[in-house]
Amino acid sequence: MALTSFSYLLLLFSAVAISIIIPYRYRWIILLIVSIYFYLSFIPSYFLIMILLIILNFFGGKMIQGKYKKRILFFIIGLNIGILIVFKYLEFFFSSLLHVFNIESSELSLSLSLLLPLGLSFVIFQLISYLAEVYKGTIKRERHFGIFSLSVLFSPKIIAGPIERPQGFLAQLHHKVYITFPFIISGFKLLSLGFFKKMVIADRLGVIVDTVYQSPEQYVGVPLIIATLAFTFQLYCDFSGYTDIARGSAMFFGYDFVENFRFPYISRSIKEFWRRWHISLSTWFRDYVYIPLGGNKVSQPRHYLNILVSFLLSGLWHGVGWNFVLWGFLHGVGVIASELIAPSNFLRGNQFIKILGNIFAWASTFLFITVTWILFRAQNFSDAWYVFTHASIGLKSFAFNLFRNDGSVYDYVFNQGNGLGLPKEQIFIAVIALLLLSIFEFFQARWDRTNVLIRVSLYILLVLGIINLSFVYERPFIYVQF
Repeated sequence: MALTSFSYLLLLFSAVAISIIIPYRYRWIILLIVSIYFYLSFIPSYFLIMILLIILNFFGGKMIQGKYKKRILFFIIGLNIGILIVFKYLEFFFSSLLHVFNIESSELSLSLSLLLPLGLSFVIFQLISYLAEVYKGTIKRERHFGIFSLSVLFSPKIIAGPIERPQGFLAQLHHKVYITFPFIISGFKLLSLGFFKKMVIADRLGVIVDTVYQSPEQYVGVPLIIATLAFTFQLYCDFSGYTDIARGSAMFFGYDFVENFRFPYISRSIKEFWRRWHISLSTWFRDYVYIPLGGNKVSQPRHYLNILVSFLLSGLWHGVGWNFVLWGFLHGVGVIASELIAPSNFLRGNQFIKILGNIFAWASTFLFITVTWILFRAQNFSDAWYVFTHASIGLKSFAFNLFRNDGSVYDYVFNQGNGLGLPKEQIFIAVIALLLLSIFEFFQARWDRTNVLIRVSLYILLVLGIINLSFVYERPFIYVQF
């Protein structure tokens, strides 16, 4: 059951209606039943793994006390990570080992990764943060098994986050919250915005990305650049769209999830980018990997090593493959470079110099992010290297022939390989929608202070736009696979 489906909306608003009618003390039961039904709508056998994790961490949290609480903490965290390794990484590690020893045997190949339960990576990170906070004493051990289960299984966030800390959603479940009109308006805004990002923009751009990256060797130059830029914005609209839908769904019940994106593509450094992109994950690695390793309270070389380790693990968390590890390493190097070459160190002088410096800092950061996304999207190292080395071919002749009407530019862009996979009018819709989204997000803070009737009217227009412009070939959310 996709979050953009009519079935999900029917389930969501039915749960909201029941939650309004019944006494508050029974709301958690309704939400838990709805969440279980939602998860069972995928592959029911996955649910057994979730039950195992809930039982393990609920009772494990109760055991973290006394003289051996640190050992107990590491043991339970080890079990969580062990489950993640078995279902997500065992085949990858095994095949890498066979490759190192130059062993080829299809009989020995494993297929456990095919059984990866949806949302496993997000759930395990959430549970580890619960155990860590119980150990540190910042929260009390949860005593209500039903409430604890709901905090893990709550349907809007279980598939792809955001990664909620126990001080957030779990704490909110113990307070009586009301379904108020302002929350409903905010939920409606986020829900419609998420649908717009996903169904109008991301799904269209995804056609271009899939067409080109499926057989990149059939393309050179501009089509590779277009597909890479398309993926840059597809990924943002797809993942932030999911987060908006999840946050909007929670707000209908009076709950507030953490913000996961804050205009990431306006960043002027890679360090700033990770303060704006997938915030719940980057802060998780900061609090539970980087700081425990020593953070910046150690020698400078060790500090940089801590950054690299955190980003290597982040890359491996994102996907099973050495391309993700390299992607994480490059972003770790980028963060270190951000500390060594901070824009503020070079933006002294008159206003014109500062403006030029800011533009250069933004452009170089955006270029770095876009280029490294190639590793994130390419099917393997070979495809990624091909895109890296062939994206500039033909650019000179493209620029020279840009204003000629002999059809050479059109053929160069649209007739290579299988083309871009998307008609020109659909590309136009995606570009205009992306521009409108950018304008809306830029003025969002000011917009939220306008008259509520004006806002509701625009949200209704947005919904009508979604209905009329939704792309026929809907794609699964990208981060669901992680």
